[in-house]
Amino acid sequence: MKAITLAALSLALLSPPLLAKVSPQEADRLGKDLTPMGAQRAGNADGSIPEWTGGLVQKPIDPQKGYADPYAADKPLFTISSANYLQHKARLTAGQLDSFRRYKTYTMKVYPTRRSAAYPQGVYEAVKKNALRATLEGTDSLHDAVTGPAFPIPKTGAEAIWNHKTKYVAPALEGYYNAAVVTRSGDFEVTRVLRYVKLKYNQIGIEPADLKDNIFLYYLTYVLSPPRLAGNIVLVHQTIDQLREPNMAWSYNPGQRRVRRAPELGYDNPTLATDSLGTHDQIDIYNGAIDRYDWKLMGKREIYIPYNSYALEARGLPPKDVIRPAHLNQDLARYELHRVWVVEASVREGTSHLYKRRTFYLDEDSWYISYVDCYDQRDQLWRVQEGHLMTAYDLPAVVAAVEAGYDFVNGRYVVGGLDNLEKPTNYRWQGEDGFFTPAAMRRSGLR
Repeated sequence: MKAITLAALSLALLSPPLLAKVSPQEADRLGKDLTPMGAQRAGNADGSIPEWTGGLVQKPIDPQKGYADPYAADKPLFTISSANYLQHKARLTAGQLDSFRRYKTYTMKVYPTRRSAAYPQGVYEAVKKNALRATLEGTDSLHDAVTGPAFPIPKTGAEAIWNHKTKYVAPALEGYYNAAVVTRSGDFEVTRVLRYVKLKYNQIGIEPADLKDNIFLYYLTYVLSPPRLAGNIVLVHQTIDQLREPNMAWSYNPGQRRVRRAPELGYDNPTLATDSLGTHDQIDIYNGAIDRYDWKLMGKREIYIPYNSYALEARGLPPKDVIRPAHLNQDLARYELHRVWVVEASVREGTSHLYKRRTFYLDEDSWYISYVDCYDQRDQLWRVQEGHLMTAYDLPAVVAAVEAGYDFVNGRYVVGGLDNLEKPTNYRWQGEDGFFTPAAMRRSGLR
C-alpha cells in the first residue's frame, strides 16, 4: 500500500539497526511505578489525575444494549466555553484553543478523571517482553515485538507512534463503521461500511517468530451505501517490517468489475467518502508508514482529552443527535484530565506530505492517539483530529467510540463511528487468512 522512496530507504538503511531495547532494570519498572503499559502509575501532584489501580474489571456486555456507562452518575466538574477558555489554556491543545476562538457553540464538559484503561494479562506479559527485545530499524522496520505496544518505555518519537500503531484492541473484529461528511450548515450523508479486520499481531500467546509471513493485519471493507458508492471494496495487507515488504492494497470498483492493485491507498491520498477531508494515514487517527516525517518526543503534558465516551457509543443514538454544525454535539462528549505523550512530526527533507507538521497527543494509559493538530504548508493550523476514547470492558481494551476530523478553513468535518443503530462490533469474530485475498475479494464483488 505504501511504497518507500529510495531516499527514505537509504536513510533507513544508514540508521543504527537497534534503537530500542531498554535495560532489564528499566523494564522491571513495568507493573511497579509504571503500569504494565508504561504509564506513570501514580496520580499527579494535586490529585486531579488519580493513581491507576487496574482499570475496569473485565465483564461481558449485553449484545443488544452494548456498553453500559460505568460512570453515568458522574457530574461535570466545570464546563469550558468561549467565555472562559483562556483560564484553562495550559491544559488545552492548539486545536482546542482554536475551536473555542472560532465557535461560540463549542464547549467542553470536564468530568472527574477515571483511569479505566485495562488489558488482558497476556497483553501485559507481551508488552514487558517487547520492552526487552523490540527494535526499530529506520522508521518502518519493526522487529521482535508482538501483541501490544512495542516500546512501553519509548526513547524516540517514532517509537511512541509505533506504540499507537501496535496498540492492542482485539485479535479480530467484524462490524459496521459508518461515517459522515458534515457541511458548514450541519447537513450530512452517512456512508455505511461493513468491515472485517484480523490483527495477526494481536493474537495473545504468540511469539514474533509466529509472524514469519510479516503480516501485521488484514483489513477488508465493503461500502453498502449510499448507492453512488455502494459496491466499492478495499483490501489491505499491512506489514510489520515495511522495509522488507511495503503494505499492499487492492480495490474493487463495481463499475469496472475488476480488482486492481491500489498503491495510492496510503500517505496523504484522500480516503473514500471523506470528500478529501481525510487522508489515508489518518485512518485510525494515524496508520501506515511514517518515513515521510522526522519524529520528536516532546515529553508529557496534562491536557483535557475525550475519555470514557460511553454516551457517544450508546445503542439507538441516531446520527442526527451526534452531529451539529461545525462540530459534534458537545453535550454528549466527556472530557477528562489525562497525561499524554506529545510527539512532533515535521516533513522530512526530500519528501512531501499534505501536512507540513503534526502534533500528536497519545494517552499514556493506552497509547491511543486522542488528538492531533495538523498544519498546512504555511505552518498554519488547518485541521484537527479527535478520538473519543472508551474502555471496551468485555475485551478489555481501549477503543475509539467516535473519531472526528475538523477542517478549520472550510468549516466542515468528517465523523466516523456512527454505528449506534447497528449491532455492536463483534470482537469474537474469527476469519481465516484466505478470507483476505484478492481472489476472495473478487468473488464477493461479483456476487
